[in-house]
Amino acid sequence: MKTSLYLLLLLCTCTLSFAQASPSKIAAIKELLDRTGSGKLGVQVGQAIIANFKKSQPNVPEGYWVEAAKEFNAENLLELLIPIYDENFTESEINGLIAFYKTTLGEKVIATLPNIMTQSMEVGRKWGTQMSFKIYQQLNAKKLIINE
Repeated sequence: MKTSLYLLLLLCTCTLSFAQASPSKIAAIKELLDRTGSGKLGVQVGQAIIANFKKSQPNVPEGYWVEAAKEFNAENLLELLIPIYDENFTESEINGLIAFYKTTLGEKVIATLPNIMTQSMEVGRKWGTQMSFKIYQQLNAKKLIINE
């Protein structure tokens, strides 16, 4: 869930200025995002967010959640992602990625990457917690921690 929230927060901070991109580049970016399932992922993130809110806010009428779910649509997300891809890739590179994702290996990457990212985020979270605790212990042992 933290991964989903992080992704959503990251996406919400993007600008909508992609005037530099040519129509053909925008079309290629949209094809790439469609091929990789980026829009579907955003909708899934939205569904997870709403499910968590529903659990913590059981008194909210179901009608509200139905309307809120409409806000999490793939097109809105894709419009936020286009400037990111435009800024970081040339049109030729976008087309190369599309060609790669059409291969057997590319399809496997698309299928397995969400699981790899979820596992990596969990490992990173645990590692960060362990490292923070280790640093805290070292600072505490050296009497460098100021207790307020």
